[in-house]
Amino acid sequence: MESFGLALTGAGAKGAFQIGVLRYFEQNRMFSYLSAVSGNAIGALNAVLFALRDYKRAQAVWNSSEMRILLTPSSGFSVAWIDGKPYGIFKKERVEDLFRRLPLHELHRCNTRVCFAAPARQHGRKTVLCVNQMPRTEEILEILISAAAVPFPYPEAKLSDAPPEEPDSTALSAPDASAPLVPVFGAGCQRVMVVTADPAYAVDRKRFSGINSQVIQPGEWMMKEGIGQSQSIVPQKPQNGTNNAPQSNQTAVMRLMNDGYFCAHRALSARQLSAH
Repeated sequence: MESFGLALTGAGAKGAFQIGVLRYFEQNRMFSYLSAVSGNAIGALNAVLFALRDYKRAQAVWNSSEMRILLTPSSGFSVAWIDGKPYGIFKKERVEDLFRRLPLHELHRCNTRVCFAAPARQHGRKTVLCVNQMPRTEEILEILISAAAVPFPYPEAKLSDAPPEEPDSTALSAPDASAPLVPVFGAGCQRVMVVTADPAYAVDRKRFSGINSQVIQPGEWMMKEGIGQSQSIVPQKPQNGTNNAPQSNQTAVMRLMNDGYFCAHRALSARQLSAH
């Protein structure tokens, strides 16, 4: 099997789907072929988890209290309206709390490059930043927070509960669904695998005409059956004076992870058998 780059799209709470794909990678020894990984919004966090190559650690992060807070509309993110559509933006302090749970110093030893695109100050080009090569953990943290703050829609997150202090929508632009592909493409990856919880996602062939791509995503049939829905991943208000949000959160996370594992198996099992 040839080496490839991995692009993880933003998906809000549905990003747990990508961790199921990580589990498939771990069980089928695919990490040795992973040369670079990138992501935006929640995909930026998952990009680090893929580089660390530890499913159990990734599962623990997604079941953590910091993750539940991040995905809570009243405290984890703000909402801006762009062209009449709502977009969630993760709050910096909540993202920082979550990233500080991770051993970012271990990225220096990772064989997989963790890449993000940043606008260059000169020549008007975009520069690919590889955080593995950054000497200071605080510098890595700054780049990761920036990538995680990319606006992306979170339709399952009860936007009406957003705080009143919303960002100025005039300073924002609609999210670019192709954003995670830019860094891995810029890092020289001609083969790219995209993992998204969006069943309608498709690679922009005009923009990325030179790459060989494969998309791992839930099929329309899964969404119609109600599999992969993530409303309950966001903590709900206690019912009858009891707080059952953590348990419902863990249940929804595991369900989405199982969906991701199944979809990865469905998309890659035949290829994996031929590769071995």
